[in-house]
Amino acid sequence: MLVVAAVVGLVLTAHRPAPPTAAAPPPPVPSAAPSASTAPSASTAAAFTVGDCLTVTSTTPDRFDNARLTRQDCAGPYFATVLARVAGAADCPTDTLSRIGDAGQVLCLGQGARGAMARPGDCVRVPTGFQLPLIRTDCASATKPFRLEAVVDDPARCPTGTQGAPYSGYDRPLCIRFPQ
Repeated sequence: MLVVAAVVGLVLTAHRPAPPTAAAPPPPVPSAAPSASTAPSASTAAAFTVGDCLTVTSTTPDRFDNARLTRQDCAGPYFATVLARVAGAADCPTDTLSRIGDAGQVLCLGQGARGAMARPGDCVRVPTGFQLPLIRTDCASATKPFRLEAVVDDPARCPTGTQGAPYSGYDRPLCIRFPQ
């Protein structure tokens, strides 16, 4: 019995997580879902500027918060392009698909030359959780394509036959037409 207790004690001690060190600050804990004008950026790099390419994800697969902004190489695959950096969401250009907060300002995001960010009329691949963004896909390659019909302020304003819901990468609900 003593041998079993000693082995269990050794196993528990060996699998115990290391105590935090003074050099590693604890990760930030997001509060309520941020608005487009105040959403914090989880990126530690310099603030994003016009022309930068990035991806926007949520911090967990079951909570929509758009709090993780990651710089991407514009020469490779990327999610969105920064069209403008403004004081408030109302100041974004008309071709803006999403308005995401970064360092006290708003990034106005669009598809750019090759971005995967979807705009109304695009076929889309819908993620299984909130962590990943909804992205555009080739309509011809899908047997039953999902189509983004509209970006709205209120899901009740979605066109008939579509379902409105929030998705990472977008600050407003998207109206998706699912195949029959």
